[in-house]
Amino acid sequence: MKRTIYTFGDSQTLSYEAHFNSKIPWAQHYFHYLNYTPKTFSEILRDKLNYNLMTYARGGCSNYTIFDNFLQIHERIQPYDIIIFGWTALN
Repeated sequence: MKRTIYTFGDSQTLSYEAHFNSKIPWAQHYFHYLNYTPKTFSEILRDKLNYNLMTYARGGCSNYTIFDNFLQIHERIQPYDIIIFGWTALN
């Protein structure tokens, strides 16, 4: 069974592709400037380790929501899976 990387966080944890697909103006401009969609740290880690990637990040989340998202799916996490929390600022 393939291992999984789980990411939880706010918009800083989302992939550039997710931002681009949401038609967010800065992401559109950035894509057209680079002419490709760059990978985030979790996508690079996924590729290097040959893991699956499950992202539970959402823009505008508080730390409480980030942790709540984790609690909703924590039973799916298996030994040797990787969990990454992208905590947001407290203010």
